[in-house]
Amino acid sequence: MTKKVAIYVRVSTRNQAKDGTGLQSQLQACNKKIIENGWEFYDLYQDKGVTGDNNIFLDGRDGIKRLFEDGEKGLFQIVVVYNTDRLGRSTKIYHIVMDKLVKELNLEVVSCTQDLMDVRKPDGKFTNDIRALIAEYDKAIVVKRLKMGRDYVARQRGENGGIITYGYKRDNKVVIIHPIESLTIKRIFKEKEEGASLRKIADKLNQEGIKPRKSNKWYASSVKYVLDNKDKYMGGVRNNNINNVRWPRILPITEEEKRQKEELERLKNIKLPSLDSFR
Repeated sequence: MTKKVAIYVRVSTRNQAKDGTGLQSQLQACNKKIIENGWEFYDLYQDKGVTGDNNIFLDGRDGIKRLFEDGEKGLFQIVVVYNTDRLGRSTKIYHIVMDKLVKELNLEVVSCTQDLMDVRKPDGKFTNDIRALIAEYDKAIVVKRLKMGRDYVARQRGENGGIITYGYKRDNKVVIIHPIESLTIKRIFKEKEEGASLRKIADKLNQEGIKPRKSNKWYASSVKYVLDNKDKYMGGVRNNNINNVRWPRILPITEEEKRQKEELERLKNIKLPSLDSFR
């Protein structure tokens, strides 16, 4: 019986996802692999503009989640990828995905650019562990080089480019407050202060059709990302204090800040006795 094959492709940058260059090259290589082996194509699973690391819940990776679901139904026997780093860029994520596909769902994973060994055997596990470490190292090097470039630009003009934090946008290379997203920022902080859980906040936003910037729905992790950027939303220093440029403030001034400001003004207005009074 001819084996049925699922293709999985992923690109991490929004530009690649938009113009299709990364996805197309991966898809062409995977199609070639299927034809060479005489397999039957079942379906394409893809994640566009989604990072492959640091998210053990695979939030935003709807393609890989659908791959798991159809794999559990036994709809195909093989998963073809361009390279195993498409499954995950960190060792943790890589192992989560590979263990799910191979050990739990009993699927065969085939790479267009690598000779893979059975991860259920010691030699195969060792080889794939090394590949995962190399993928994670390569990603770290790329991130480091990009950061060096952004920091250089920041020192030159106070703006380091790249994807800007949710709640802000660029207007003629100047960072300003996004009028719509900033309302969502205020709401998330308000609901959190009132005791709502991350999941509850995400569910309410999704129910009202409010979408985040990078995916079609909110998750607990994306709400946490907003909360973790509190310093920025309170007007914190940008670009690691390279040029002392601050983020435009979105969150209102807190009562504690008001008290501190009033105390500072009070101290400024205190009249100290002159030296003559001690003579």
